[in-house]
Amino acid sequence: ERRLANQFSRLQAETEERARQEVAKRARLEAEKKARLQAKERARQKAAEKARLEAEKKAQLEAGERELERHLAEEFSRLQTETEERARQKTPEKARLEAEK
Repeated sequence: ERRLANQFSRLQAETEERARQEVAKRARLEAEKKARLQAKERARQKAAEKARLEAEKKAQLEAGERELERHLAEEFSRLQTETEERARQKTPEKARLEAEK
Protein backbone atom coordinates (compact mmCIF):
# COMPACT_ATOMS: atom_id res chain seq x y z
CA GLU A 1 0.00 0.00 0.00
CA ARG A 2 2.80 2.36 0.92
CA ARG A 3 4.56 1.53 -2.34
CA LEU A 4 1.41 2.30 -4.33
CA ALA A 5 0.91 5.54 -2.39
CA ASN A 6 4.51 6.57 -3.11
CA GLN A 7 4.13 5.65 -6.76
CA PHE A 8 0.86 7.58 -6.96
CA SER A 9 2.46 10.57 -5.24
CA ARG A 10 5.43 10.45 -7.63
CA LEU A 11 3.16 10.19 -10.69
CA GLN A 12 1.03 13.04 -9.39
CA ALA A 13 4.13 15.23 -8.87
CA GLU A 14 5.40 14.39 -12.37
CA THR A 15 2.00 15.22 -13.87
CA GLU A 16 1.87 18.54 -12.02
CA GLU A 17 5.43 19.36 -13.16
CA ARG A 18 4.55 18.57 -16.78
CA ALA A 19 1.44 20.73 -16.47
CA ARG A 20 3.51 23.62 -15.06
CA GLN A 21 6.02 23.24 -17.90
CA GLU A 22 3.21 23.11 -20.47
CA VAL A 23 1.61 26.27 -19.04
CA ALA A 24 4.99 28.03 -19.09
CA LYS A 25 5.62 26.85 -22.65
CA ARG A 26 2.19 28.07 -23.80
CA ALA A 27 2.75 31.43 -22.10
CA ARG A 28 6.16 31.75 -23.79
CA LEU A 29 4.72 30.85 -27.20
CA GLU A 30 1.88 33.36 -26.74
CA ALA A 31 4.38 36.06 -25.74
CA GLU A 32 6.52 35.30 -28.81
CA LYS A 33 3.45 35.37 -31.05
CA LYS A 34 2.37 38.70 -29.55
CA ALA A 35 5.89 40.12 -30.04
CA ARG A 36 5.92 38.99 -33.69
CA LEU A 37 2.51 40.56 -34.31
CA GLN A 38 3.62 43.81 -32.68
CA ALA A 39 6.81 43.88 -34.75
CA LYS A 40 4.77 43.23 -37.89
CA GLU A 41 2.37 46.06 -36.99
CA ARG A 42 5.27 48.45 -36.29
CA ALA A 43 6.80 47.55 -39.67
CA ARG A 44 3.43 48.14 -41.37
CA GLN A 45 3.05 51.52 -39.67
CA LYS A 46 6.62 52.48 -40.56
CA ALA A 47 6.03 51.53 -44.21
CA ALA A 48 2.77 53.49 -44.25
CA GLU A 49 4.48 56.55 -42.77
CA LYS A 50 7.32 56.26 -45.30
CA ALA A 51 4.81 56.01 -48.16
CA ARG A 52 2.91 59.03 -46.80
CA LEU A 53 6.10 61.09 -46.58
CA GLU A 54 7.14 60.05 -50.09
CA ALA A 55 3.72 61.02 -51.46
CA GLU A 56 3.88 64.35 -49.64
CA LYS A 57 7.38 65.01 -50.99
CA LYS A 58 6.26 64.12 -54.52
CA ALA A 59 3.23 66.41 -54.24
CA GLN A 60 5.43 69.28 -53.04
CA LEU A 61 7.87 68.76 -55.90
CA GLU A 62 5.04 68.66 -58.44
CA ALA A 63 3.53 71.82 -56.95
CA GLY A 64 6.94 73.51 -57.16
CA GLU A 65 7.34 72.44 -60.78
CA ARG A 66 3.87 73.78 -61.66
CA GLU A 67 4.67 77.08 -59.93
CA LEU A 68 7.96 77.34 -61.83
CA GLU A 69 6.24 76.54 -65.14
CA ARG A 70 3.58 79.18 -64.42
CA HIS A 71 6.25 81.75 -63.55
CA LEU A 72 8.26 80.97 -66.69
CA ALA A 73 5.13 81.20 -68.86
CA GLU A 74 4.31 84.59 -67.34
CA GLU A 75 7.87 85.81 -67.86
CA PHE A 76 7.90 84.56 -71.46
CA SER A 77 4.57 86.28 -72.13
CA ARG A 78 5.84 89.54 -70.59
CA LEU A 79 9.03 89.47 -72.66
CA GLN A 80 7.09 88.64 -75.81
CA THR A 81 4.73 91.56 -75.19
CA GLU A 82 7.67 93.92 -74.58
CA THR A 83 9.38 92.73 -77.77
CA GLU A 84 6.20 93.20 -79.81
CA GLU A 85 5.68 96.67 -78.32
CA ARG A 86 9.25 97.71 -79.16
CA ALA A 87 8.77 96.40 -82.70
CA ARG A 88 5.57 98.46 -83.08
CA GLN A 89 7.33 101.56 -81.76
CA LYS A 90 10.28 101.08 -84.11
CA THR A 91 8.14 100.57 -87.19
CA PRO A 92 6.83 104.20 -87.39
CA GLU A 93 10.32 105.48 -86.59
CA LYS A 94 11.80 103.24 -89.25
CA ALA A 95 9.20 104.41 -91.80
CA ARG A 96 9.97 108.07 -91.00
CA LEU A 97 13.71 107.47 -91.40
CA GLU A 98 13.11 105.69 -94.70
CA ALA A 99 11.00 108.63 -95.89
CA GLU A 100 13.72 111.11 -94.94
CA LYS A 101 16.27 109.25 -97.06
